[in-house]
Amino acid sequence: MLFKTSSTTVCMLLATAASTFSATTITYEEDSTNFPNPERGYYTTSVSPDSLQAARKEGMTLVRKYYRIDSCWSMDVLPQSVLDGIDKDAAVLRQEGAKLIPRFAYNFGGANNPPLERMLKHIEQLTPVLRSNADVIAFIEAGFIGMCGEWHFSRSKDTNNVDNTEGRKAILFTLLDAVPNRMVALRYNFHKRDIFGEVPLGPDSAFNGSRAARTGNHNDCFCFDARDRGSYQGAQSVEWQKTYLGQDNRYVPQGGETCGPPSTYSDCENAMAALKRMHWDTINSTFHKGVIDAWKSGGCNETIEKHLGYRLVMTSAHLQDTVKPGSTFSGTINLVNVGWGKIYNTRGCELIFRNTATNREVVVKLPNDPRRWCMTDSSVPVDVSAPIPASTPEGLYAVYLNLPDPASSIHNRPEYSIRLANKNVWEDATGYNSLLHEVRIASSQ
Repeated sequence: MLFKTSSTTVCMLLATAASTFSATTITYEEDSTNFPNPERGYYTTSVSPDSLQAARKEGMTLVRKYYRIDSCWSMDVLPQSVLDGIDKDAAVLRQEGAKLIPRFAYNFGGANNPPLERMLKHIEQLTPVLRSNADVIAFIEAGFIGMCGEWHFSRSKDTNNVDNTEGRKAILFTLLDAVPNRMVALRYNFHKRDIFGEVPLGPDSAFNGSRAARTGNHNDCFCFDARDRGSYQGAQSVEWQKTYLGQDNRYVPQGGETCGPPSTYSDCENAMAALKRMHWDTINSTFHKGVIDAWKSGGCNETIEKHLGYRLVMTSAHLQDTVKPGSTFSGTINLVNVGWGKIYNTRGCELIFRNTATNREVVVKLPNDPRRWCMTDSSVPVDVSAPIPASTPEGLYAVYLNLPDPASSIHNRPEYSIRLANKNVWEDATGYNSLLHEVRIASSQ
């Protein structure tokens, strides 16, 4: 079944390599509607089932939650209730199909800050519960240090040896080591540059598991003024820092929130340009409400909702028509990321072959890394090569692309699979994306 591309679909180059097998070229229509996808978009701030259900109806799949441990600043051992609270929240998130952005903070105005050694002990105590619930953690905001865990001391000068590069590095590295399969976002980009140097990540250094490749950003005063209320500090100009973030954020999460009343800096045109330039993935839906309301009245909120994070559109595919059991199904899927952000966590990639007569499915895991499909604004040809098991029954099979969460606990949950922005491809019940193509698996061809 062929679908013609609409005039709004992003152009791309079709695969032109000569084939030694019979193949069909399929074109796809872009879906312009807004829909939820994991680990991106507006976030809410409550982990109650009612709040999460309401948030899901509005297309939100993320929760940013402060874990306030003000009362623990003088304790060497965190109360069990803190750990149990994280487990409880994770259970609710799994139930409702959402993910968490946690931040731990001692100081919400006037409270003391623990010494560095105690903070590190607390992170070590949190490590088991963070690791066991990493399946429903999108990324972590660094927290712990300073006012609101934002790594500044605007209302408290009791810095306790952490307001320096070595102290900040110790917190960051211990937190990164606590959850080695997740990224950590810093409040100020100059802190990352102080620790790792001023060269942003690139295709060769991204997604290699290093600490630098797993350190992202969050800006909690987006579009407040020319310097976002101190978000841009240090010797480098604001323009230089935005250019740095525009490159680094191709590969790491960028989140945050607005923090003041609407202004010329946060009007629709300026805000959308900044969100796109610095590849934002998620932003607070509730704070500052005045700015969000201004985006709604200004007519840009729907665009922002759709383009935060990744938004993958298939434009065409060139796929094999017949294949023998025990041989390899091959083809190319051409797609483009029209979102402003990226896929920042590891993601499964599978081809599903469903027998049209029996509905029996053959699942073939592919080595392709979907994170690398978002590293450019241009079309990306994704070559797929799927070994068909020799035991596969002969027949006609519909072909699907599945992009599930790799965690076994939620791998089969469609809420955690990536939906492509194409018409007539998404399957609600499974989280599969139909390639609108059928292949005949037969020994004699």
